[in-house]
Amino acid sequence: MKKLIFIHVMLLCSIELFSQQYWSPGTLSIYPTNPATTKVGIGTSTPSFLFHIVGKNANSEGMTLGSTTTGNFALTSYGGNAYGLFAGVCNHGNAWLQAGRYDTPTAYNLILQPSGGSVGIGTHNITNLLTVNGSISGTTLTTSGLINTAGIYSSGKVGIGIYANPNYMLTVDGGIVCTEVQVVTNPGQADYVFNPTYRLRTINEVESFVKENNHLPEVPSAAEAKEKGYNLTDMDNMLLKKIEELTLYTIELNKRLAALESENNRLKLK
Repeated sequence: MKKLIFIHVMLLCSIELFSQQYWSPGTLSIYPTNPATTKVGIGTSTPSFLFHIVGKNANSEGMTLGSTTTGNFALTSYGGNAYGLFAGVCNHGNAWLQAGRYDTPTAYNLILQPSGGSVGIGTHNITNLLTVNGSISGTTLTTSGLINTAGIYSSGKVGIGIYANPNYMLTVDGGIVCTEVQVVTNPGQADYVFNPTYRLRTINEVESFVKENNHLPEVPSAAEAKEKGYNLTDMDNMLLKKIEELTLYTIELNKRLAALESENNRLKLK
C-alpha cells in the first residue's frame, strides 16, 4: 500500500514538474515549462506540432495547431501524408486559406461545396452558386454553360462563344442584337472625294472594272470578305466613298441633262 501511494505521489510531482497542468471545472490549461519545445498529442505519442490530433478517419488525419512554414492551422490527410488544408493570419490582419503540403510550398486545388450547395462572399443573401456582394478583380475570368463560353482575359480582351484567347478587344462567335452602335474613328473620312484634286474614275473605267472583276473598285469581293472578313470602320468609309463618288457622277449627269434640255429648248425656238 505504501508503495502504491509513493508511485501516485511521484506521478503527480512529474506532471507538476514537466507539464504544470491545472484543472478546473469545464476548463483545461497546460502551461509547459518550455513552450518552444513542449507539444501535445491526441491519438499520437509523437506530436509534430504544438497541438496534434490524429484520428482514424480514412479521409482525414486530424487537426494540428502551431507555427509552421505553411500556417497556424492545418487539416492533414490520413496516413502521415503532408497534404492538407492550411490557414493562417498575416501580420497586417488578412486571413488566408490554402490547399497544399506542409513540407513544401507546393499548392493544390481548393474545392468548395463538392457535394453541392452555394457560396456567398460578403452576403447572407445567396441567390446563385457564387454570390458576391462587391466587385471582383482578376487577370482572367471565364464562364461556361448556358452561354456556351465567355472569357475576360488578362490582355483586357473579351471573347464570347470562343475558347481561345481572342485577337481583338471583343470577339463574338455568333450574332449580336443591340439598339445602337457608335464607332469612333479618326478624322479624315471619305470627304476627300469632294476635293478638286481628287481623280474620279470615269463611268467607262468603272464599267470595265466591274465587267472584269464582278465587284466595285477598292471594295472586297464576296469571296475575299467570306475568307478574311473585313474591318467595319474601313468598310463603312469605303461605302461612304462610293456614295460620294456616286453623288459626283449624279451631279455631272445632271449638268449634262440640263445642257441637253437647254439645247433642246433652243432648237424648238427655231
